[in-house]
Amino acid sequence: MRINANELPLALQVGDATFQATDWDDMRALLISLPAGTDATPLLKGLPDDLCQCPHWGYVRKGRLRVTYDSSSETFYEGDVYYMPSGHTLAAEEDTELIEFSPPHAYDEVVQAVRRNTGQ
Repeated sequence: MRINANELPLALQVGDATFQATDWDDMRALLISLPAGTDATPLLKGLPDDLCQCPHWGYVRKGRLRVTYDSSSETFYEGDVYYMPSGHTLAAEEDTELIEFSPPHAYDEVVQAVRRNTGQ
């Protein structure tokens, strides 16, 4: 199966941050664009520990992303392949583009919290 990145449907937009996605079996493929300064922390209120509980696997196409866990943090840079376990938040330190894969059910729970917190 395939889809051109330009044809991925818009799944969520928060300000200038966009999340385009499609589901394949038990995996959601996403193209994510985050402007510099995007901080997910306030969007995650109401989730356990106010952190994203969905694991993510991906690739940083562009930019720099700071990921914070309960007791540590790390920075992902352009060209990095990554795994983000559940229990995190993130902030884009530069305009950032990600290709990401996540389990749809866990991702939907995060999207629901984001929508509640943004009034969408």
